[in-house]
Amino acid sequence: MLNSACASCRFVPARASFLLSAILATTAIATGFPGTGAASAQDCDLVDQYGNCVDECDFGEYELDGECRPECPEGYEPDDVLGTCELDDSDTGQQITATTGKVTIDAIAGVREGQTFLISGKVQDKSGQGIPGAQYRIVIGTKGHDVMSKSGTTLAGGEFSQEFKAPDVNGKQEYLVYVSTPYGLGSRIFDVNESGCLIATAAFGSELAPQVQFLREFRDQRILSTAAGSSFMSAFNTVYYSFSPYVADYEREQPWLQAAVRAGIQPLLGILAVSEKAYSIVPGELGSIAAGLVASSLIGAVYASPVALAAARRLQRRGPALAVSLSVTVAILVASVLASALLNNDAAMTVTTSALVVATLALSTLAVASSVSRLVRKRDKNGDGALKLPLGP
Repeated sequence: MLNSACASCRFVPARASFLLSAILATTAIATGFPGTGAASAQDCDLVDQYGNCVDECDFGEYELDGECRPECPEGYEPDDVLGTCELDDSDTGQQITATTGKVTIDAIAGVREGQTFLISGKVQDKSGQGIPGAQYRIVIGTKGHDVMSKSGTTLAGGEFSQEFKAPDVNGKQEYLVYVSTPYGLGSRIFDVNESGCLIATAAFGSELAPQVQFLREFRDQRILSTAAGSSFMSAFNTVYYSFSPYVADYEREQPWLQAAVRAGIQPLLGILAVSEKAYSIVPGELGSIAAGLVASSLIGAVYASPVALAAARRLQRRGPALAVSLSVTVAILVASVLASALLNNDAAMTVTTSALVVATLALSTLAVASSVSRLVRKRDKNGDGALKLPLGP
């Protein structure tokens, strides 16, 4: 927990191995940290860690003698005289105070939910030389609690870097990143923004395009407004953002691909419009499930069934049994989603909603492909000269 109170924090003996990588704050007093000289050179009542004039300290900081300083993490006690965070080892009675270096964190910008982003920086001594082999811990949090953390050891030049996956947000969320080492402590504020529809945005050229706005509004006002929809989007984002940034970057450089995506998205817009009607008829969790079933069925029918026609000959033999199995699976999954919602089980909800979408896609694909296959065979049998689709060997 990023906490400034820490009035009587004591080091737990069982954590002795964590001693070298403990979060030890450092100050501008006699350390050469950013802000030491800047504060005296500027006519400011208050300066941040980097010597810039500010009206108030950010969260994760506290004010001391006109300077904003990083809060002491859990397990450490602030010394307002020295301006340091101190750790008292109950076993040895040894008190350790960090005034031997500084930690800088590179700027963090353009982070969107679900994306992987990099936190990097450098650990230096008072002369500005990088410190290799220094243990560090990166903590990312919001007001009130930590969200994620990673630890490591600095490289030969004192550099450090770790990849994180941005959490889901509603609109925009401010986060604090905290990097602690035995040589100092650094922090920086950054924002995580709600993700856009990357591939659609690249296709239509702007997040303000009506088609992109519709997709975003459907997600925010329909899918994310319910527990079932939010759980599905959590799983969907994990897959989607693993490849969509690269596809979108390539797409912007290929006009033909932009045109193809624009054409391919048009049926999806109509499908979502129909699904929106289903949601409006039965709002809430049931409406979300109904809209999901409608959307999944139509997406399977429009986008996947043409591919399934290549296996039409096999579908002729196995289709009926497979259709029954999928129908039973869909029914069971609908009940499972409702049960997960009633029990407020997020993990089960994520699994069941994702499985329901996949099963519904498969069922609708099978239904359309089987129907087309039967129609083609009937016309061939009647000899009416209709166009014959290849049904495989």
